[in-house]
Amino acid sequence: MRTIDWAGDAVELVDQTLLPDRCVRLRVETVAELVAAIRRLAVRGAPALGVAAALRVRDDDIAACLAMSERGAGLLEGDRLRIMTVCNTGGLAAVERGTALGVIQTLHERGRLAEVLALEPRPLLQGARLTTWELARMGAPHRLVADSAGPYLPAKGEVYASRPRALRR
Repeated sequence: MRTIDWAGDAVELVDQTLLPDRCVRLRVETVAELVAAIRRLAVRGAPALGVAAALRVRDDDIAACLAMSERGAGLLEGDRLRIMTVCNTGGLAAVERGTALGVIQTLHERGRLAEVLALEPRPLLQGARLTTWELARMGAPHRLVADSAGPYLPAKGEVYASRPRALRR
């Protein structure tokens, strides 16, 4: 699903403040409307903000996220990986696939994902609302975990993702 796009002289975007209850596309026709949408976090995420401001940025973002997803999934070793994500980094923060959540989607598509542990409820419960919504849409197994458990789970070996080959000495 493309979460932000240009339609003629307007920008159409998913109003993220209404998720997960409703998926509504917002049509923005003026700079003032775009600024208001950004201020109320209807659109958020650095890639998405750039796309909202320029047509070619959209196409570059789509290509970069796909390449990042493929490369990132290739760097992680093993199957049945449990991955923790700390921020909403999917298509809602970009255009389609997303950044780190794009890697998770590729792992899921390749049958290498056991589970995603989604964190990060600030400032508008993005992890609880947006990340879990995106994971459910892709059919990826996931659980929402309280932020305070974030450091504890990797320390106890509950997050199973090998270090990327490129980072090994």
